[in-house]
Amino acid sequence: HPSSPSRTSSQGIERFRLNHQVEEFFDHEEGASHTRYNKPSTSAQEELTRFRDSKQVMQAPFLDDPMPAEVSITNWCADRACAFIEKEREQPFFMWLSFPDPHPPFMVCEPYASMYDDVDVPDPIWAEGEMEEKPFRHRLASQMERLKVQYPHEDDLKRLKRIYWGMVSQVDDGVGRVLEALERVGLKEETIVVFTSDHGEYLGDHQFVRKGVGLYDCLNHVPLIIRYPGVVDAGVCEAPISNIDLYPTLCQ
Repeated sequence: HPSSPSRTSSQGIERFRLNHQVEEFFDHEEGASHTRYNKPSTSAQEELTRFRDSKQVMQAPFLDDPMPAEVSITNWCADRACAFIEKEREQPFFMWLSFPDPHPPFMVCEPYASMYDDVDVPDPIWAEGEMEEKPFRHRLASQMERLKVQYPHEDDLKRLKRIYWGMVSQVDDGVGRVLEALERVGLKEETIVVFTSDHGEYLGDHQFVRKGVGLYDCLNHVPLIIRYPGVVDAGVCEAPISNIDLYPTLCQ
C-alpha cells in the first residue's frame, strides 16, 4: 500500500482504493486478514487480534497458536460463507470466499497443529550448484540464506511443513462445510464452484522459504478444481493455464 499519495502513481492510488472499498463492488462484505479480524465482534476474536498484532508474527519461522479452533480465522470464514449460502433469496448469487491460510504467520490451532506429528516429512527438493546458472536476482535471494537463518535445523523445517499441512487440512474442512451448506439448501447441483489459489510455497525447496523469485512448480502449480454439475464432466485438463483465464471462461 502506498505510504502517501505523493509517493505513488495514480494507478497505485486506484489499486489502494479498490483494495479498501470492497463494498463498492459487493452487496455484502465481511473481512479478516492473515493476522486479524477487520471488525472483531467477540472478546475471543479481539484476543486473537491482539495476540497477532502484538508479535512479529508474519516474519516468525512458526508459532504455537494459543486460540481454540472456533476462534480461528479459517473457521470464521467458513461460518460466514455457510450463513450467506443459507439466506433466503430469489436471485442467483456470486460469493467470493478467500481463506487467508495457508500463509504466514505459520501457526494453526488444534487439532490441526498436531495432525501430522507422526507423518514422515519428505526432504526439500534442490540440487547442489543449481543457483550457478540462475539470473542475478535469483542468486542474490539465495545468498540471503533466509532458510538457514530461520530454520537452521532439519527438525525446524519439518515442523514448518507439518504446520503448513495442518493449515491446508483446516481449509479443506472449511470448503467441505461450504459444499455441505449448498447441499442443505438444495443448490449443490446448480452452483458453479471454483477452488484455486494465487501462489504456492517453497517450504525449503531450492533452499527458499515462502514465496519469491523463480518459476518453480511449488510456487506456480496451484490447485484448480471447477465443479459445474450437468455441464462439465469430471476429468483432468492438462493444458497450462493462468488464473486470468477463469473470468472469461466462466462468462462464456
